[in-house]
Amino acid sequence: VDAGNHVITESGFPLYIATSHGFTKEGGSKTVQAELHKIPEMDPPAALYSKAPVQVQGSSTLITGMDSCPAGGTSHNKTGVMTTTPGISQSGSPVIAGTPSQVTESSVNIRLNSIVDDLKESANFEYEYNRDVTLTGYSDSWGTPAANGTTQPLSHTGPMNIVYFKMSGARTLKLAGGSHGAGILLVHGNLEINGGFRWYGVIIVTGTFTFTGGGEKNITGAVFTGESPSVASGLGGNVGIHYCSDAVQRVNEILPRIR
Repeated sequence: VDAGNHVITESGFPLYIATSHGFTKEGGSKTVQAELHKIPEMDPPAALYSKAPVQVQGSSTLITGMDSCPAGGTSHNKTGVMTTTPGISQSGSPVIAGTPSQVTESSVNIRLNSIVDDLKESANFEYEYNRDVTLTGYSDSWGTPAANGTTQPLSHTGPMNIVYFKMSGARTLKLAGGSHGAGILLVHGNLEINGGFRWYGVIIVTGTFTFTGGGEKNITGAVFTGESPSVASGLGGNVGIHYCSDAVQRVNEILPRIR
């Protein structure tokens, strides 16, 4: 508890202090304390959740909260695009679907920085840059989901990973040239997707999230972003963001239970 006797929480769960006392026959002693809190499961409210205005562009852009691959055969449809701000702008006749298709000025407050801090310690792959960086063709070791265009969800049967990028000083990570993976992609900073891209699972970006360049881009699962994302399919590129409860369930299976 704090000085006012109020329970302190982290990620919406009470913070506990566990104390262990050790003693030796010779009279020695040692006390170890650990602060523990539960890590919440992923429960995306939308295929694309943003804490800033969203620009959706391009006639071949599809963002759908209709459950594209329901776990156990039972659909759990979500909103297509949800923002905590007034703005969702569209140009070029993109398709946004869901139940409902759009929600603005939502009261749903997901603390992205806190989630990234909770999960980064469990990352299978961890990278840190203090500059803008472009990575091309990453990475077979992250996972290789199978695609059938952008209007259908990806499929993936291999391992799920947690991939963490720390872009110090809100730098930008650009993934280019057919990057792909499965699991959770955490970016503490900005993320730009250039060219072809496939991700099966959940993407969490604390800064801006943009799509540029050509190539097919398919995200099956859900996206959380902190600032102003621009989902564009210009220059011949195709974009699909599909909510998929099966992908989210598989992500939850690899989450640590407690921190």
